[in-house]
Formats: sequence, C-alpha cells, structure tokens
Amino acid sequence: MQEKPYAVIMAGGIGSRFWPMSRAQHPKQFHDVLSNGRTLIQATFDRLTPLVPVENIFVVTHVDYTHLVKEQLPELCPGRILAEPVGKNTAPCLMYALSHINRLNPKAPIVATPADHRVNQVEDFQSDLEIALQSVSEHAQLMTIGIPPSRPETGYGYIQFVKNKKPDVRVYPVKTFTEKPNREMAEAFVESREFLWNSGILCARADVLTEAFKTHMADLHDLFIDLDTNDASEVVPQKVKEAYLESSSISIDYGILEKSENVYVIAARFDWNDLGTWSSIYPYLPKDFLKNASDGQILVLNAERNLIKTPKDKLTVVLGVSDLIVVDTGDVLLVCPRSEEQSLREIVSMLRANKDKYADFL
Repeated sequence: MQEKPYAVIMAGGIGSRFWPMSRAQHPKQFHDVLSNGRTLIQATFDRLTPLVPVENIFVVTHVDYTHLVKEQLPELCPGRILAEPVGKNTAPCLMYALSHINRLNPKAPIVATPADHRVNQVEDFQSDLEIALQSVSEHAQLMTIGIPPSRPETGYGYIQFVKNKKPDVRVYPVKTFTEKPNREMAEAFVESREFLWNSGILCARADVLTEAFKTHMADLHDLFIDLDTNDASEVVPQKVKEAYLESSSISIDYGILEKSENVYVIAARFDWNDLGTWSSIYPYLPKDFLKNASDGQILVLNAERNLIKTPKDKLTVVLGVSDLIVVDTGDVLLVCPRSEEQSLREIVSMLRANKDKYADFL
C-alpha cells in the first residue's frame, strides 16, 4: 500500500435506543458505555491509529458535538472535525469528507467507520482492515467488512456473498444486501452460510468512491465535489449549510453499494457488536451468579438476568424481579422489561412531542 490511508469516523448519531443515557446533547458515542475507561469514539480512534496517521483521520459529526470531539480526541489535527448542520445519514456524510480528502490525495485508500461499535480482538480487526485497504488501493473496489453471523439477528443488515473455491481467501464479491430481515429470513440466511452481517465499515480509494457517487448519486456528488470549506469564521461554513439543505437523507448502502457492481466483502475474524440497544451491552458487563449485569453497586435477592446501569456511588437494590433494564442517570430513572426496549424510541418520540415540558430530558 504505497499511499497512506485516510479514515472517516462517522459520529453524528443520537442513539435514541440508549436513552436516557444517550441524549441529544451527549449521545452514546461520547459515553464510556462499556465502563472500560474509553468512550466509544475514543476506542474507535484507538483502533485506527496503528494503521492510519493521526493527521489523516477525519471525524464527521453534528455541529452540536464538535466540542465533545475536541475534548475526547485532542490528538486530532486542525481542520479534521467536519461539522454537519443536520444529520442526513451516511451518504452526505461521506461525500462531505471526500470533498476534503480529494484535495489532499485522491488516490488514497479510505476507511469509513461508525463511531459506536464494539470490537474485540483488535489486532485481528487491524489485520483485516489492512487487507481491505491493500485490496482497494490496488483495485477499483468498494470493500465492506462483513461479520460471520453467530445468530439469526433481525436488527442487522446482511450481505450475501459469492463463494469462491479458495478456502484461504476471505474477500468475496457481493451478491445482495438485505436490511433487517424478519426472523424466518434471518434463520435461512444463517443456515445458508452465504451471508454476513453488515458492519457498516467501508473501504475504497478516494477516486473510486467519488466516481461511484458521480455515477449513482450525481446530485449529491455535485453539491459537495467542489465545496469550498476554507471559511474558518464559522463552525459550519455557509456553503456546507446550503449543500446539506439540498441533500437527501440516504445511507451509503442504499445510495451507492446496492447499485454498484464492484462491491466486495471481507469476512472478518474479529468479534464485533453494533451497540445499538441496552441489551447489546449485556454480554460485556460484569455479572453475578444470577446473571445480573452491572458495573455499579448492586444488592440482589431473588432477581435474575437484569441489566443495571446506575451511578457507582449509589447502591441499587433489586428484589424479586427478572429480565429488567434499570438505568439511573440522575435526572431520569428508566425501568422496563428487556423485551420492551425497542419501545424506547416511542418514549423519545413522546418526549419530543411534549418538548415544552420534557426538553431537559431529551
């Protein structure tokens, strides 16, 4: 790989399913969700720096979160935080970053990754990423990283790949993308062994990805390709505001990958989790012999399989209940069955609908 790679960390999401810890002004990527001493965005940065020079790392985030990025990633070079005036999904986010990277080195390989994933076996992650970056630097490919599924998960997207006859090769042509299948379909996907979970991590050379935008999303390409963002007088330059105002809200998967023919996937060797819900962190928190997961002070009696996230200086007593989520953020106490956590989005919607009364809790 002759050219030094660039990285784009996508850090603009709100994470409403992690409410009440994840709030509009302090979303989950800026929290130490797993209680390991690093926030999710810091852990993402840590995984990338052995392969990507610090000066080549960009963070795209909402304008309201730029101060959090600066606080948590002081190593970032000037001009590497790209502020969005409004979230418009991953396609505008990546085209915005490309408008900068193309001016620096259009032949450079790029990795774009969400900021809120958990990755175990970090050395394997870096090895897989290095393979992907090497491949896209040599070929006109759009490369995703796929995760071998461990269960028929209905909350993830799936990538169907074309099997090859070389068992030692883990890079495959992509056949189809499927977004969040139902249970029956997910079970069939896992049984077929032709599908991988879509991690949302994308690698490509800057010029190849730019050409894909030009071919499949010409309007978005034209809004950003010659964007002059050198105006340092505003956090979000006026021309960026105008581009986002005209942009459609669409993911890179729908806008580019599903329409392209030069898409490949590498089957990952590392353990991965899209930390999208409270239950997704349950496996990684310390547990007692009754499988109650917590990183705080808890006292339990006749209680099993609860997930408890409370301040470390507060004792939480759990008596005679099972399979609950208990989250205490100081100003909000959440108690709900683990089976009902998908309804948290509805709770957040209710708070938004009564913003005059509940604005402080959003």
